[in-house]
Amino acid sequence: METKTINENGKITSGSKKDYKTTILVSKIIAFFGWAVFGFGILALLIAFSQLTENVISALGLVWALLILIGGLFLVSIGHIIRAIIKNTQNTSKILLILEKPHIE
Repeated sequence: METKTINENGKITSGSKKDYKTTILVSKIIAFFGWAVFGFGILALLIAFSQLTENVISALGLVWALLILIGGLFLVSIGHIIRAIIKNTQNTSKILLILEKPHIE
């Protein structure tokens, strides 16, 4: 259980600070990797379009390139969703501390 105190400026401080730096770093790495996969997907898509003929193998290359693009965007969105959840958690914690502050009347 975390301990909460009010300092001389009236700000609420917590005994166990939860800043989730590692989780935010991991989400940034996931998003970066997602952008790298997306870039590779664009390259694969350009190659697939340049090699497109009337056979099935070229069409499958196009499908694979589109799947790589979608997978990259999926990773980017996962990274951003993780960051949004962490920011929401941090802001909810701040709101809770404000609401639990003793009111002086």
